Amino acid sequence: MLIEGEDLVKEIINGKRLFEDVVLPEGFDFSPYIATLNDTLRKSSYKAEPLTINGGNFAGINAEGIFLRSLNAVWEPEKPLFFVGANLRNADLREANLQHSDFTDSNLSMANLEGANLENAMIHHANLMKTKFVNTNLSNADLSTSNLEQADLTDANLCGAGLANTNLHKANLTGVEFFSTDLRDADLSDAVLTCSCGSGDFTDANLSNAVVKKVEYNHSMFSRARFKKAVLDESSFYKIDFSDAFFEKASFKSVYAEHIDFCKANLRGVSFKGSELRKVDFTDANLEGVDFTDVMLEGVYFCRTNLVGVRNIDKAKGFGNCVFVDVSISEEQKKVIEGLIDNSSINHFVVKKEEVK
Repeated sequence: MLIEGEDLVKEIINGKRLFEDVVLPEGFDFSPYIATLNDTLRKSSYKAEPLTINGGNFAGINAEGIFLRSLNAVWEPEKPLFFVGANLRNADLREANLQHSDFTDSNLSMANLEGANLENAMIHHANLMKTKFVNTNLSNADLSTSNLEQADLTDANLCGAGLANTNLHKANLTGVEFFSTDLRDADLSDAVLTCSCGSGDFTDANLSNAVVKKVEYNHSMFSRARFKKAVLDESSFYKIDFSDAFFEKASFKSVYAEHIDFCKANLRGVSFKGSELRKVDFTDANLEGVDFTDVMLEGVYFCRTNLVGVRNIDKAKGFGNCVFVDVSISEEQKKVIEGLIDNSSINHFVVKKEEVK
């Protein structure tokens, strides 16, 4: 039902709270009415009798700073809302029920969606910079190509969400649930990722300087991901694909890692101090300058691996349970490792190159 914006505002001010199939003229400007409208909605019983809109098209509206807290929170509408290209900057949408809503190309920067339900929502190519998504349900939502720089997603549910090609630079993802989440080519640099993850896809993602401490990640893909100077300490990784990833100067201290693929990964200067590595494949990986202080190794495979300059090899344990084939290593390092595996049933140690450049 096409309704003039001014008429909708009047009806809300006069106390009407239930609307259906609302269609506003595209690009309607709410700014002259925002102060009065917000004052009315704040003073009303927005929790007991919130504004309810069962189906509506609000394409291109300008509603910066609008108060829509608990919108559709009383019951689940049968029809979605469309905010394509809308300006909802600094809007208050806390506890709103926005399932299946469409926010494509919208501006929700600095908006507050704490506790909102955005399950299956379309938030494609949106401006979500500094937006608050604390404890928000974003399961199966499509946020691909959106700008979430410095967004707060603490304790948000992102299971099955699409975050491919998103900008999550400096975002706070503490307590987030990443299960079957698509983060391919996402920018997670300087982000806080102290969260849980299962079956996530981080292929080609940028996690440089990210904090991934005390987490549990399993059955996930990080192929060709960048972890330069990232902190992954005290975490647990199980069945993770880190092939071709870039970890230069990252920290893996006190990590438990099992069934890990580091094939062709650049681990130059990484610290594995105090970590436990089980069934890890370092084929064609660059471990130059890696710190193996107090590392426990079991079933680790070094094939065509660059071990030149690896530090504190003599302080690592379990080399007797590892396989070395065609590795690059110095003569001194070779003697140390051979001394550690004298009593091992594995009696082959094939060296490709003994010269240190």
